[in-house]
Amino acid sequence: MSKAIDILKEKNNFPRMITKNQGEVLKNEFELDREFMEKQNDKNDKEYRYLKEIDGEKYTLLVEYLFRDGQPFLKIENAIDVNYYLNKK
Repeated sequence: MSKAIDILKEKNNFPRMITKNQGEVLKNEFELDREFMEKQNDKNDKEYRYLKEIDGEKYTLLVEYLFRDGQPFLKIENAIDVNYYLNKK
């Protein structure tokens, strides 16, 4: 958890894109927002939202999987890249 706190403390501007390594660390510490997942209209949408509250500050991690154009099945295993975005409320 201390590694995740270090990542959060070094970020001053929000929202912001973070590195893949930072995103993976935070993803392991944050909780999946199941309500967000259930409300998505497109079940093939590959954006996941994770939430965490630390010291009264609420953080949101958005994970966006990228695919080639025209890919018929959007499975995470077929993603060509992934972007991580961090926001603070």
